[in-house]
Amino acid sequence: MLEKVKANVLVIDDEPVIRDILEMELELGGYTVTTVESAERAFRELKDHRFDLVLTDIRMPGTDGIEVLRKMKEFDNDLEVIVVSGYISDEAEVACLKNGAFECVRKPYKSEVLNIHLERALNKRFLRGFARLNDASQKLTSTLNQPDLIRSVLEECHKLFAAEPVILMIREPNGGGLKRHAFEMSPGISDTFVLTLANRVEETHRPIILTGDLAADEQLRGFAETTTLGGAIVCPLHIGERALGSLLVFRHRKEPLFRASDFRRAVNIASHVSLALENARLYRVIEEMAIRDGLTGLFSRRYLHESMNHQIRRLRRNTGASIACIFIDLDTFKNVNDRWGHSAGDAVLRTVASDIQNAVRHTDIVARAGGDEFVVMLPDTNELGATVVAEKIRMSIENAVTPTSNNEASMCVTASVGVVALSFKRFAQETEVTGLATELIESADQAMYRAKQAGRNRVST
Repeated sequence: MLEKVKANVLVIDDEPVIRDILEMELELGGYTVTTVESAERAFRELKDHRFDLVLTDIRMPGTDGIEVLRKMKEFDNDLEVIVVSGYISDEAEVACLKNGAFECVRKPYKSEVLNIHLERALNKRFLRGFARLNDASQKLTSTLNQPDLIRSVLEECHKLFAAEPVILMIREPNGGGLKRHAFEMSPGISDTFVLTLANRVEETHRPIILTGDLAADEQLRGFAETTTLGGAIVCPLHIGERALGSLLVFRHRKEPLFRASDFRRAVNIASHVSLALENARLYRVIEEMAIRDGLTGLFSRRYLHESMNHQIRRLRRNTGASIACIFIDLDTFKNVNDRWGHSAGDAVLRTVASDIQNAVRHTDIVARAGGDEFVVMLPDTNELGATVVAEKIRMSIENAVTPTSNNEASMCVTASVGVVALSFKRFAQETEVTGLATELIESADQAMYRAKQAGRNRVST
């Protein structure tokens, strides 16, 4: 069950009667109250528990009230402190306010006045928390790189909920499973335990909160984690009916229980995380569209140029390094379009693209230059090595068979291939390699035309 309380309040006063009166009045007002008689006990409580408000006297035996106030604010700057004292001068009141006190109330006080100050202090704390939540949401939804986004989610949730561990379970693309990302200073929560909770909210699209004895939950009985954890908030991440994963926030038993306000904040954050994950996915799609050819899935000519320039800058520093370029043009491809139609031509282009990719290394870059032209960049490859690859590509294209859409016939094509390689022995300065990518592609294109002139379906250097 969630505790429906306004706030957790710590009362510090060396007089038992005052502590008892404040405790009774505050509990009647809906607050959860802890009372202590000294600053030393107060700091032990602050270390072990989370409080929203502190009511403290500043004149207690052996205690410098102003110094205690200053240390409390250093310990937790979000803590709102109201000084309640019968012995407070104007100078002391100013000192209290300068050191972070929200308000000073003189004894004897009127309950109505104290309650107004409590409400105002809580409102200030709420507004500060809301502003932080808003800042976190804006930060998340403006992050388009998924790894950066995941790191921000984990860090922001750790700060917002004073929780650890914080776990994001993100569903992999194309129907993949859930991948775990975590902020945890002391790993110890098993994947099975996390998946049990994540799958539950993913199936129902409803967030859950568990507080106190987690072993009371039927699905969690038997898990060792129930002996160390004192609370969990689990929120599904989804866009419409499409599941993206889940956000899990935990607290250990020695830490304060989650409250309704924590649950509401987590649900709010989860909705922003879902939107941010979707934005990051769409950004990746747009990025991919910018560098990929829509028909064949190969890289675009622009990406090829950028990659080639990068490789040239890298390789020019290595004596004896080389880079090769293969230019491929299909022979009489127009006949395929004229006879079978453009859809059939597209099918042939996809087949050729696949054949080229299968013939090269994963470090090589294959691009569609336009129409029925393809270019391959081969880093760390000399002319002989590139010629071997080019012949492999040519033979693969020659032997490929693409059926027509109605499977009544098969379409075959051949290719003329040009090969050029460049050694970096004589290049040292950045200015000396400017424009080499374009020159390399043009030289390979010229070699390809020599192959055409020599009779097509061959490799020329």
